[in-house]
Amino acid sequence: MIVSAGPGWTQIVTAIATAVAALGLGAAARGVFLARQSLQEEVKTRHAQIALDLGSRWDSKETGKVKQLIAEQLTSGFDADDLYRFMKVQEELNSNNYYRLERFANFFEEVAILWRLDILSLEWIDLTLGDSVTGYWRIWALAVASEQNDYPRAYENWQKLAAELSGRGPSSPS
Repeated sequence: MIVSAGPGWTQIVTAIATAVAALGLGAAARGVFLARQSLQEEVKTRHAQIALDLGSRWDSKETGKVKQLIAEQLTSGFDADDLYRFMKVQEELNSNNYYRLERFANFFEEVAILWRLDILSLEWIDLTLGDSVTGYWRIWALAVASEQNDYPRAYENWQKLAAELSGRGPSSPS
């Protein structure tokens, strides 16, 4: 009768290789987890920077001038038809007001594009700019419709965002 003195060399090598492979797989899984976590933090940081930039632009002197111009007009019964005519006259005069108004509308289009690309959430927009997005859209809709005759995709993202926000009802913090 032959009595085995223990595992053979092939069993020992197989056991060691299995242990090393398991450790390597564990380390790789941890690395993937840490890389994913780091990427998520980087994305959050980038999104926060974009949000801060938008906030700065919204509160800028230049945007304030446009908001003031529109508010002054609204107090005198200014409506979407009036804005359309006003913009046409300002465009023909090649005035600074025309370009200010264009930049103002472009701000909302850019916010909407960031939403469509999932860079800004609908909730964030609703809580920060929601009423402005929908309110200014109602004022701008006629001018945009006119512009869409020549440029069919003009402000289409702002239009979709305003429709989405209008369908949500009043915003409330979660």
